[in-house]
Amino acid sequence: MITKQELRLPSRSSIESDRHPLLTRRYTLITPMMESLISEIVQWIKNGVTGGIIEGDPRLGKTKCRRFVGLALPRHFPRLPVYSMIGRLYANPSERVFFGDLLKAFRHSMYSEGSAAQRRDRLIEGVGGMVQSSGQEKVVLLIDQAHRLQEMHYDWLVDFHDELSERGIELFVFLFGQRELTSIRDELRRAGKTQIIGRFMVDRLEYHGIRSLSEMKACLACYDDHARFPEDTDWTFTRYFLPEAFAKGWRLSQHVAAFWKAFEDVRQHGSMRGPMEIPMQHFVRTVERFLTEFRMEGSSPIVSHTQLVQFVAATIFAAIPRNAQLPDEDEDEEADK
Repeated sequence: MITKQELRLPSRSSIESDRHPLLTRRYTLITPMMESLISEIVQWIKNGVTGGIIEGDPRLGKTKCRRFVGLALPRHFPRLPVYSMIGRLYANPSERVFFGDLLKAFRHSMYSEGSAAQRRDRLIEGVGGMVQSSGQEKVVLLIDQAHRLQEMHYDWLVDFHDELSERGIELFVFLFGQRELTSIRDELRRAGKTQIIGRFMVDRLEYHGIRSLSEMKACLACYDDHARFPEDTDWTFTRYFLPEAFAKGWRLSQHVAAFWKAFEDVRQHGSMRGPMEIPMQHFVRTVERFLTEFRMEGSSPIVSHTQLVQFVAATIFAAIPRNAQLPDEDEDEEADK
């Protein structure tokens, strides 16, 4: 892990701008929601909860969260083997195909060869050897888009779980997916499938978007303080795109009220109902537009309400009727210090 003392500030001109993660959109903000979720999953593992549901609406950032969990767990449990797979929509589900997908998830080179029984045996032998070499007695499988799995897939996972258990290996399976995962768990309970629930659906966590001003401020502060490129330097994203303003103390997080109001106004004029919740995809696209298209006034960027509303609306945060009149204010927002 890079410490504060090890960070440096090379010449900005030496950094290839076209490779910046904000422009390529290949970066992950470690948000308060992610940190809270990883803390809960760590407790699941410590308490022997071998399976749980992490569910939420689309576009909240669950896939990036799953990737973050895959990177973060070994920091809490050194040498813990962690693997990921994406649930597929199977037109004709088969044990052979499913165990091939599991082999691929566990990075086995022979994932496409053999019968169902051969693939299952190869998977168990491969995972057993892998866990033994890691010095651990447990292995974690993260399944994204888990709401796509059918009952038979869980039955096959039960067989896999039990075979590993016979070898003294604890399999943890965490299911990331949309809200129908809870409905699937309820249906399995009504069908008496307690062997599935007791292994893979013991507990449930909700993954949500930005719901409050304080959460948005923490997310904006990620650009100011934590997201860096290159990673081993002091070039935070805000500092890179606004070096002069940053040097004088300007920060994105100071303007959280302006960003929040832009989302509120678009939501008010759109078709969204219910409590305010901003999916991460819409939030990061808005911030990206601002950092790459801001207008300057002296040495500070102009935080224009009109421009922010346009950026938010362009993310399709809310379906706006064609004849809707969006706010047309163009006064600079006061910083929320």
